[in-house]
Amino acid sequence: MDTVDLSILVHFPERKVYGTLKRLWFDGCEFTTNHNIEGETSAELEIHGLGRIRGNIARVEESRVIFHFSSECPV
Repeated sequence: MDTVDLSILVHFPERKVYGTLKRLWFDGCEFTTNHNIEGETSAELEIHGLGRIRGNIARVEESRVIFHFSSECPV
């Protein structure tokens, strides 16, 4: 499966971190980040020029994050 390697900004209630979007599905995505996001449960992903989408963090494995969208992806 190919990856997209697109820069994103992840908005949490108290902070923002940068990440790299790797895979995108209609109901979620996979991204990586060098920042510690353990304990975070929800966020808003911002894809420059395409907007933001809210969702929940389903799983974190080291720097890899599986994220489920709250609604269908508009991208």
